[in-house]
Amino acid sequence: MPHNDFLQPIDQQSELTTLQILQGVFESAQLGICITDSSYRYVKVNRAYCDLYGYTEAELLGKPFTLVVPPGDHERLEKLHDDFLSGRVDEIAQHWTVRHRSGRDIDIYATAGRLVTPGGLAYKITTAADVSELKTLQKQTEYQQAILIQQAKLAEVGAMVGAIAHQWQQPVNAIALMTQTLPLLLDQGTLTRENLNSHVEQVMQQIRFMSQTMNDFRDFYLPSREQEIFHVSDAIATVRDLLQGQLLKAKATLEISASEPLLYSRGYPSEFKQVVLNIINNALDIFQEQQRHNGHIAIKVEPDESMLTISIRDNGGGIPVELLPDRIFEPFFSTKPDKGTGIGLSLARTIIEEKSGGTIRAENGPEGACFLVRIPRHIR
Repeated sequence: MPHNDFLQPIDQQSELTTLQILQGVFESAQLGICITDSSYRYVKVNRAYCDLYGYTEAELLGKPFTLVVPPGDHERLEKLHDDFLSGRVDEIAQHWTVRHRSGRDIDIYATAGRLVTPGGLAYKITTAADVSELKTLQKQTEYQQAILIQQAKLAEVGAMVGAIAHQWQQPVNAIALMTQTLPLLLDQGTLTRENLNSHVEQVMQQIRFMSQTMNDFRDFYLPSREQEIFHVSDAIATVRDLLQGQLLKAKATLEISASEPLLYSRGYPSEFKQVVLNIINNALDIFQEQQRHNGHIAIKVEPDESMLTISIRDNGGGIPVELLPDRIFEPFFSTKPDKGTGIGLSLARTIIEEKSGGTIRAENGPEGACFLVRIPRHIR
């Protein structure tokens, strides 16, 4: 069928008015619209479509639609076109990166429809809208969120360095004692290869512990740039280990349990750790304010088919009811204005809901606050 005749009446005069209306809608639509045939050629394009890509109608008609597709996507999108026209797949509305005549890439949001003529010819009708500015705004928002998350992490540096110094005090003392013992053994004539090797191994154990602490500290402050699969209980345990100094100072205990041993999620582990750290630190602050010496935090990981629920409970007395369920997550709201920034729980919600595709909510339990974090489960 010649492309110029595509929207012309077939043989009945009664169809003329309907087709003229369709032609008017086609030409005046603000969305770019194109019609392609089984050979991937444009048979009809409207003005908005031409403006979107920077071509004239004459430059597009009869040409393959891959003219506006990045070269690396030609084969994949031709196959998708074939499968769509044959009815093997239904193409859903989605974002695509396409190529403007100038050579620059643009982001579009496209939908597809299938049209079959009485003669059995199949055509694909595609609508496209330029969403490049929206994508740019989204990237800027994500970048700003990443900066806020890093700032929140850096706000913890002082306390974390103090905690590491506290953790290192014992191994440093142990290394010093074992080192000082060696000359004494030598003077006594009791330094043998066996006890020398034993001293070396004990020193190396302490050094490995200190090295692991630094690795955990470094990994915590590095942003997670891409999603990855991580063991949820191990991530929580890393936070616990980093906070050993604060837990000892507060005379508080932290218990981690899981209903199954191998529970994984796919997401941003560093940011997830930041959420856990913020909630634990809030509990420790409450223990300090109350001068409580039997503070206890219980963290449990439980799965269902598609999600993991991480419950973080403390015995600090609970959250004021007027702050539940949402005010406690408001940006810059803090129950401790003398030391809090008010962005910790707000960022926790952003990380869990926007970056991880989960949910977070707060409630009061029998003895204190309870935070329920739900994140997608990954089954290996």
